[in-house]
Amino acid sequence: MSPPMLAQTYLPPLHVAIQSWLDEGLLDAVEVCPDRYLETEPSAAYLGAILDELGVPYSFHLTEMSLASPDFPARYELERTARALAAFAPVLISEHLSASAVGSFRYDGNLPPVHDEPTLALTLDHLQRIRAAFGDRPLLVENIPCQFEHAASTMSPEAFTLAVVARSGCGLLLDLHNLYVHELERGLDAAAFVAEIPPAAVRELHLAGGHRFAGEGEYLDGHDAAIPARVLELLELALTRFEPALLVVEREANFDDHEGMRRDLEAVRERLR
Repeated sequence: MSPPMLAQTYLPPLHVAIQSWLDEGLLDAVEVCPDRYLETEPSAAYLGAILDELGVPYSFHLTEMSLASPDFPARYELERTARALAAFAPVLISEHLSASAVGSFRYDGNLPPVHDEPTLALTLDHLQRIRAAFGDRPLLVENIPCQFEHAASTMSPEAFTLAVVARSGCGLLLDLHNLYVHELERGLDAAAFVAEIPPAAVRELHLAGGHRFAGEGEYLDGHDAAIPARVLELLELALTRFEPALLVVEREANFDDHEGMRRDLEAVRERLR
C-alpha cells in the first residue's frame, strides 16, 4: 500500500511557501477551492496557469453548491461548473454535506441540513444530478461540523453521512478535525465512529486546527491554528483502517505562521512513513 499524497490547501498568500514545500518534498500535491475561478473563462485560465506553475497533482474542493438545500437544482449552475471542469484534471472532487444557501442568500460557512429521510432522499437526487453532469470524475462528500441540530432531525449527522455514502455511490472525504469538533461540542466518540465507516469508502482525509469563540466559548472549525494532538491521534487511527489517496492540511487564516504550518506538515509526514 502506497501512502496518500500529502497536500496543502492553496491560497494566494501561501503561494511562495507552498512552492518551497513542494520543492523540498514536504508536500506532494495541493487542494484548491475552485468555485470562483470557474465562474468565467479568464479566471479559469488564471487558475490553470497557477496549477501549471506548481506542476503537481491537485484536488478540487467545492464550497458553494449547498447540495443538501431543497432549491439546489434551480439555484446552482451545475452545467456551467461541469463545462469549466473540462479544462482540468483534478485527482478528486469533493463537496460538503451542507445546506448553507437558499435563493440568493449564502451563509459563509457550513450549515447542517435537517438530518432525516426526506432530506436524505433529496440529497441523493442532487448527487445523482452532479455525478451525471461530471461524468466519470470521482466525487466525494464531506462530513461537516454542526454548530446546531434541527429539532426535526431523526438521525445523527454521522448516521446521515454514512447513509449518503452508502446510497449515493460517492466516496467519503473524512474531515478528522470536524469529528474533533463534534467530540468536544456534541459528545461524539470519534474513534468509535471511525470504526463504523466502511474502509473502502474513505478516499481523502482533512486535517485542520481551530479555536474557541471569545476565548472560552464554543470550539470552532476555524482552519486557523495548529492541528490539535487529538486530531493527529485520529489520523493515526484512520491510517490503520483506510487507504486514502489524498491527505489535506487546511489552513485558511493566520498565514504568517509559516513555521507553525511547517511543523504541522512535518508531523503529518512523519505519520505517513
